[in-house]
Amino acid sequence: MKDTHQPLFTPEQELLLWSIRVDHSKDQRAAEILSAGVDWNYVRENAIQHGIIPLLYKRLKNEMSDLVPSKELEELRTLFISNAVRNLRMTQQLIKVLDLLADAGVEAIPFKGPALAVQAYGDLSMRSFCDLDILIHEKDFNRMYLSLEKAGYPPDYPVNLRTEAKFITYQKKNLPISYQGTHLEIHWRITERFLSVPFNMDRFWNNACSVSLNNRNICTLSPEDMVIVLCVHGTKHLWNNIKWLADLVQLISNNPDLQWQEIHVQAEELGVRRILSLGLYLVHEHGGINYPGDSKQRLIHDVNFKNIVNILETNFFHVQSGKLEVASPVFYLKLRERFTDKVHYFIYTFTDRIIPPNYLDFKVISLPDSLFPVYVIIRPFRLLKDYCQKKDTPLVLKCE
Repeated sequence: MKDTHQPLFTPEQELLLWSIRVDHSKDQRAAEILSAGVDWNYVRENAIQHGIIPLLYKRLKNEMSDLVPSKELEELRTLFISNAVRNLRMTQQLIKVLDLLADAGVEAIPFKGPALAVQAYGDLSMRSFCDLDILIHEKDFNRMYLSLEKAGYPPDYPVNLRTEAKFITYQKKNLPISYQGTHLEIHWRITERFLSVPFNMDRFWNNACSVSLNNRNICTLSPEDMVIVLCVHGTKHLWNNIKWLADLVQLISNNPDLQWQEIHVQAEELGVRRILSLGLYLVHEHGGINYPGDSKQRLIHDVNFKNIVNILETNFFHVQSGKLEVASPVFYLKLRERFTDKVHYFIYTFTDRIIPPNYLDFKVISLPDSLFPVYVIIRPFRLLKDYCQKKDTPLVLKCE
C-alpha cells in the first residue's frame, strides 16, 4: 500500500521556517533543500509577504552562501538594504511624532514597529514593518488629535466624526493616520474589547522600559508585557504571518532575563493561559526556543489544543490560496478557558463589531451628525461587499 501521507510544508516553506530559527537543529535539512534546488521566486515572494527578508538574507549569507546562487543572494541583499533604509526613515518619522506629542503634553509609548525591532532583534534593520503603533492615554485623545492635525497628519476618517467622544465610542481601539507614505496607528487600548482580554493599561505604563532609537531613549512596553501582547496578537490573526512567530522567537531569545513567573501570573489573571501556551509551543517547534522556566509543564496537551496547532500550521502559508480554512471565532473561542470570556466575546462582537460603524463605513459617505443612524443601515451592505471581494482576492497580510 502506498504511503499517501503528504508533508506539511514544501521544501521552500521549510527553508522559510528555518530562517526564523535561533538554533541549528534544521541546518542539515536546509542544506539538503538548497542543494536540491528551490523555487527562488516563491521563496523571495513569500519572504516579502511574511516580512522575514532580513532574517532569510542574514542566515543564508552567513551560513549557506555557498549553496545559494549569487544572483539570488544579491536580490535578497537589495531587498534587505531597501528594508533597512525604510526602517530608518520610519524611525525618524516616529521620533518626529513623539516630539510633537510631547510638546502637546501627551505621554506616548511606541510599541511594535522600530521599538520591537530594537527590543527583540537588537537591530533596527532586522525587522520588517510598514506602520508605527503608538499608545497614549485615552484622556489625551483630543490633545493628540489637535497636535497631529495642526502638524499636517490627516486622520483616515471624515470631518464630522472628529470628536473625542464619538471616535472612542465607535472605533474602540485606535486612530489610523496616513501621512507621506507613513501609516500611524494611535492606540488607547492594546486590543479590541470583543477579544475579552482585560489588559490593565496602567500596568503597561508603570512597567514601561527604555530602548535606544537613533541615539534617543524611547519608552516602550516591557519585554514581559510584550510576550503576552504578541501571543494575543498572533492568536487574533491565526498566526498566519511568520514574522509574528519570528518576533516572539527573537524577543525570548534576546531577553534571557524575562520574568516568566510574572508572565504566567499575568496570563492567568487575563484568562489567556492557553493563548500563551500556544505561542510558546509554536516558537519551540518552529523557532528553536527551549521551553522557558516551567512553561513545558504548563502547556496544555489535550486533543483540542493539538488540533488547533495542526490547523494553524496548515494555514501558515495559506496566503497563496487566498482563503482561510478555519473561522476566526471558532478558533479563538477554543483557546479561551473561562466561560465568562467566551460570553463576553459574543456580546462584544455584536455590540462592538457588527452594529457600530467604523471609519471604513464613514469613508463610504460623509453624513452630518444628525444622520449618524444611517451609517448603521449602510454598514451591513459595506460588509457584504467587502466579504464578496475578499472571496476572490488573495489575502494580503498587513505588516506591523
